[in-house]
Amino acid sequence: IQTFTSSGTWTKPANATFVTIQLWGAGGGSGGCTTNETSGGGGGGSYTETTVRASILGATETVTIGAAGAAGASGDNDGGAGGNSTFGSLFTAYGGKGGAGAGGANAETGGAGAGAYIDSAQASDTDSYDFRGAGGGTQNQRGANAIMGGGGGGGGEATQSAGTSYFGGGGGGGTTALAGQAGGTSKHGGAGGAGGGNGVGTAGTQPAGGGGASGSNAAGSRAGAAGGAGRIIVTT
Repeated sequence: IQTFTSSGTWTKPANATFVTIQLWGAGGGSGGCTTNETSGGGGGGSYTETTVRASILGATETVTIGAAGAAGASGDNDGGAGGNSTFGSLFTAYGGKGGAGAGGANAETGGAGAGAYIDSAQASDTDSYDFRGAGGGTQNQRGANAIMGGGGGGGGEATQSAGTSYFGGGGGGGTTALAGQAGGTSKHGGAGGAGGGNGVGTAGTQPAGGGGASGSNAAGSRAGAAGGAGRIIVTT
């Protein structure tokens, strides 16, 4: 069993027969905000798993771990999307989208979890799970839940937590300007960071957690929080 938390090279063991590859993309970062505003939490990265005959793999394969989604800069700036994790040219797990800053057409919207059917926000349904990926919450909504994809990031001014995932990363928590909300949890991936309330949100955890939203009810702008990087585990 080889666990890659940073990019490198996998070398096929002698006499290998079957290889199982588990991949997580990186979580998206949350947006920045200005005074008396809040941002959206980052979406979680997706998960994928496959088992193949060792004979279809090269003697070595390049392992690329998705980079954590960047925190949105202080002010009305969106967070960065999480990077994709890849094993050679064969397998990919996608990163989650960044949460929106306080300004713009999608103000305070949480980032969609990786693998979502649509890139934009969607109304949350807290009683169901999207198999592939979950949409981010709009203002005052939680992110939706996922199974293989990432949980959706919580919206700004949200009084509910972010979306969860079973295999992918949890979404970053939303926030009001007074109190942050919990990040989304995951059974096998990283958790989303908590919303920051009157402060900067918490970064998502590796692998694949989305960054928590930031808020301000006092003078001054806030930067967002970064997502969690990806991960790959190879079992021969």
